[in-house]
Amino acid sequence: MATWSRTFFAGMGWTTTGGHEILASVPAGQTLRRVRWSWGFAGLTNTAVDMVNGQSLIMIGGLVTTIGNGSETVPLAITNRNDETSEAQRWLWWEARVPAITAVDSAHDVIVWESRAPQEQVDTAVQVHAPGTIPVGQTLNLSFSFQADTAWDSSGECRLWVASSVLYY
Repeated sequence: MATWSRTFFAGMGWTTTGGHEILASVPAGQTLRRVRWSWGFAGLTNTAVDMVNGQSLIMIGGLVTTIGNGSETVPLAITNRNDETSEAQRWLWWEARVPAITAVDSAHDVIVWESRAPQEQVDTAVQVHAPGTIPVGQTLNLSFSFQADTAWDSSGECRLWVASSVLYY
């Protein structure tokens, strides 16, 4: 039976130590088929920030599969960007985005930043099979993993979001 799993997460902080959210858990014997997803970030700083440096910050985000019960270690987008040895534990998508200024309010000492749009459509057809030999209580987990190369300016904050529609059967 085909299953669409739809999720949305918001409020994840800009971080150089990285983070992740599980988007779908595919049961043993089923196959991950398609992922339609979107992600981005928005942030604020004060107007004293070097705008050129701000636009050169990089956030890496991607879709990666792991096998486990949800508490397994998920590869980080920068420090663990290579595929694992298992065919079921791979990066399906990996993308870098940078902040762009969308508004400057000098009267309130605020710069508004948002992620630039993706360079490619974030929709991918995949075929990752959750082996029938996965131990009981474990699944093939699809996660959004993210990690920044540099910290966000301390004068403000930045938050990430991700939404997905995942098909498996």
